[in-house]
Amino acid sequence: MFFATQLDTVTHAIQLAVAPVFLLTAVAAMIGTIAGRLARIIDRARLL
Repeated sequence: MFFATQLDTVTHAIQLAVAPVFLLTAVAAMIGTIAGRLARIIDRARLL
């Protein structure tokens, strides 16, 4: 089955191309969360 072999190769290539996007999205979400918490800590410190 030549078609099945090509399909597996294409599927694997798509997975390799999309994986960094999920990694970057996760890192961006973590940075956003940390920045939000840091902003709240600074606001609390200014209040005190």
